[in-house]
Amino acid sequence: MMAVVLYTSVSQDEVLGRLFGLTVEEDTTSILGSVVTRTLTLNMGYLAGAPTAPPTFQGSGASPLVDNEAVVWSTSASDGPGGIGARTITIIYDDAEGNTGTVTVTLEGQTPVPIPLAVGTNGVAKVHTGGMIIASSGSLDNNVGQITVAVLNPALPSAEQDQLEEGEPSAQPQSPQDILQMRLGQPIAYIPNSYYSYAMQTNPSSTPIEAPSVGQALPQATIHVASTDAFLASGTIDVPTTTGTSQVTYSGVTETSFTGCAGGTGVMEEDTSVMAPAPLAPTPLLLKQYMTNFFTNRLARALATQVTAATPALV
Repeated sequence: MMAVVLYTSVSQDEVLGRLFGLTVEEDTTSILGSVVTRTLTLNMGYLAGAPTAPPTFQGSGASPLVDNEAVVWSTSASDGPGGIGARTITIIYDDAEGNTGTVTVTLEGQTPVPIPLAVGTNGVAKVHTGGMIIASSGSLDNNVGQITVAVLNPALPSAEQDQLEEGEPSAQPQSPQDILQMRLGQPIAYIPNSYYSYAMQTNPSSTPIEAPSVGQALPQATIHVASTDAFLASGTIDVPTTTGTSQVTYSGVTETSFTGCAGGTGVMEEDTSVMAPAPLAPTPLLLKQYMTNFFTNRLARALATQVTAATPALV
């Protein structure tokens, strides 16, 4: 089991880290008779003494010998004050002289925010490994989009100045946000979209309603569909009918049906699809289902696998 490569790094793996925003806290193997069980404990957020998730990846554009002005921003508007994602982020960095600074910045979604310098530092030359940590967040307990620290290039001439030099009429002055966008340089470091973002992007799940449910009026104990592969074992689904969209609870699934259904009104029609409410709650159980499927595919003929999500890692 241990010979099977499931990841290349506990904090910098291309799939776990960059795609899911996860890190590995623990990897253990136990043997009981002829059964080998390998257990991976995955971090979903910050956990003292273990790799921070989402992990920090180094960018390609900054020189560790240059003191840069720097900004931080997210690819999602949900990361910021009042958002469901990250609201503040702590950044640990070095300047070109080797002085270390730690600052906490309030995010503004997709708008670049200048990073204030800690006392005794002269600029941002390098962000530490693990040096970007979600300090506070909304209901998702983590970031939604990719959060990037980038070089701020030297100030550009204003549009007004350019036009005056060319003898053209003055243009409308640019906003500070526009100016910062124009000055964005190469990334110094970033943390990727978190697992929560992945869960949101892959949902809602949908599947076509099939016979004999087509033409039947809700409520029905069983709703027949093309496939339930992308749905949880129990929960709530949105079912389109002649009276609108009805929320229906279900207690179980087969390969092609939801069972133990309750609720809803109207007649189910052909060429319509059942959907999962968006987004599905990004719980450790849902993460475990994703990861179990992922690692099962990698292990193929391995004897046994157990994957657990570390709930203490939730921030």
